[in-house]
Amino acid sequence: MINDLTFGFISATARTKANAMLTRKVTLPEHLTLSCSHTLTGQLELSGNQCHPLCRYPLYSLLMYIHNHLATREVTANESVISLRIKKHEWLYRSRLVYSDYHNLRNSERQMMIGVNNLEELLSCLSTTICHYTPYAKKEYNFGFLSCYSYSRSAECYTLSIPVMLLPVLDLLGALIQEYMTELLLTRRQYLLPVFNYLRQSRHQTYKVNDILADLYLEKGKVRIMSVLSQLAEHGVLSFVCYGKGEARVISELRFTLYGQRILEDEKSAILLGDLFQNAG
Repeated sequence: MINDLTFGFISATARTKANAMLTRKVTLPEHLTLSCSHTLTGQLELSGNQCHPLCRYPLYSLLMYIHNHLATREVTANESVISLRIKKHEWLYRSRLVYSDYHNLRNSERQMMIGVNNLEELLSCLSTTICHYTPYAKKEYNFGFLSCYSYSRSAECYTLSIPVMLLPVLDLLGALIQEYMTELLLTRRQYLLPVFNYLRQSRHQTYKVNDILADLYLEKGKVRIMSVLSQLAEHGVLSFVCYGKGEARVISELRFTLYGQRILEDEKSAILLGDLFQNAG
């Protein structure tokens, strides 16, 4: 994952010079197309600096943000660049969550190592990287990985301008990272991932608790399904309402939250989010 989904933007070690120039070729899947009919085929070569390893988590967070944004936005065929706005505090918070989940360091102060300087270093690296794109013989494009970016102090918000030509591969990477992080988060405790996948694929809003056990062939006496559901809610990937007792227990109003959009509601996360608003910058 580290090598394949970062475009080579992230240094393998902190000892690597942050300004080390690197040219690398990106292998593009065939028929990589957005709903707006933008297609990316052929050969893509990137040339630019690498970032400190801690910039990996803001990059993952940004790619998930782009993917989730594209799911709600139509990109027209005549657009060459799209603009995205992302709040500094939100980007920091989600980057620290990714770091915490990636290293299984929940409630660790180490996630506070990621700061605004990492966001700025990543943006500088992305904006100075040149893309050389050859869709077919005798046709070439050269453009910046980020066309430009700006920061509003009053709104505490970054605005990024991204070439539409890159959107298909950015969209794909964001989806892969989001799915990877979801599985990484839920495989550390037994039964979380199979129950989550069952509920997500079934696409119902109401379930009898015993039906979940039966459909997944889980032994009633050994698997506390309500404990599993509560843990999923604590991880911020779903919410539900529960009523009834014993055999008649039912969960309803089931709602899912994408990994890249989740906000934990425990005390530690409230402190973390509050710290961002007081001290970020």
